[in-house]
Amino acid sequence: MFVEKRVEIKVGINDQDDIILLSYALNAEAKVFVTGDRELLNLKKVKDLKIVSPREY
Repeated sequence: MFVEKRVEIKVGINDQDDIILLSYALNAEAKVFVTGDRELLNLKKVKDLKIVSPREY
């Protein structure tokens, strides 16, 4: 039996699609999330997930 671990997040952004993508990355235990989205970049970090621009990466 496979049990999927789910990470729920509450962040100060409006785009529900972005929240879903962040939760996927957290569930996958990603360390870096690369995006050009300003709203996400302003978060800088969610839990252990660092959010960076393609240029920073």
